Amino acid sequence: MFDYGRAERSDRGPDTLAAISLADLLLQPPEFGGPAVSDRHVSGDLTDQIAAGQYTVREVREHVQFIACDLTILQDTSVESIMPASLWIGLISEGMWRGRIDGRDLELGPIGQPVLIGLTEDTDCIDHQLSGNHTRMASFFVNARFFESEEGATDGSGSLDHVRRMMDGSATTFASIPSSSLARTLGTLANCPYTGALADLYFESAALASIVEVGRLTEHAAPDIDRPTSRALAVANAARQHIDDDLATFCGVSVLARRLGTNETTLRRQFKSVFGCTIIEYVMQQRLQAAKLLIRESDLQIAQIAYRIGYVDPGNFSTAYKRFFGRTPREDRAQRFKG
Repeated sequence: MFDYGRAERSDRGPDTLAAISLADLLLQPPEFGGPAVSDRHVSGDLTDQIAAGQYTVREVREHVQFIACDLTILQDTSVESIMPASLWIGLISEGMWRGRIDGRDLELGPIGQPVLIGLTEDTDCIDHQLSGNHTRMASFFVNARFFESEEGATDGSGSLDHVRRMMDGSATTFASIPSSSLARTLGTLANCPYTGALADLYFESAALASIVEVGRLTEHAAPDIDRPTSRALAVANAARQHIDDDLATFCGVSVLARRLGTNETTLRRQFKSVFGCTIIEYVMQQRLQAAKLLIRESDLQIAQIAYRIGYVDPGNFSTAYKRFFGRTPREDRAQRFKG
């Protein structure tokens, strides 16, 4: 188990987060990241302190790892690596993960559903994190070799064949997974209540249950159902650009569809197929992330921030903020003055 910078409770009250270097973040089992650290392309010195918080990589079974983080990024960081044929099943509960996989830009946020990425071969990946972003994530990484092992190959129902095909086809799979049970499993793993052998069993059983759940959900799905077309990519990216350019006065889905020369139903479907969340969810995520930055780095009043990002009622803003981040805006602002 690799566990860097675990938060420790200090006498001053709030958690004191240990600084994490780029070298620590890259020190992962070879199966997860492909080449050794020295063979990866990174921005910045390996000794730079680029994040604070907790980062965990735990091998729970041969070819299967649990990966979790609760990190605040201290400086812009990019890591390039080659990922093997594999399956990534993850839940982002706070913040945003940004990167580029197989030539495709991705932004994954806390949409309330697990996300699945299936790679069919060794694939170029870029992990790009921006200073100030705080991300909380829990996931399983399953190397394709798991399904070649005795445990992975034994499946009398054939359900796992659908999971295997995500790593045997010709295109990368990106999908959100509408499973509350899988979301609960991933959501609780970052705070494992056990230690030693019991913890090993806890993580292994959760990993296998997650793989089975993905197999069950994909058993009757068409192989390419979640692989967006080039047209969908173009429309979704154009929609996101329109939203980002004028976030506070977002015009609504119907107006956005007319501007892009498509219909509302098609736009909603294509946007979700590419980004794994609805347009309204994306707008809310981006507004709240912008609000968080203003709360921590500006002296604007909470109500002023609410109005600036597009909320009419500061009370509704505070409610949405707490639901999204687990803290009120005032609690977040108070963190600036502690320490």
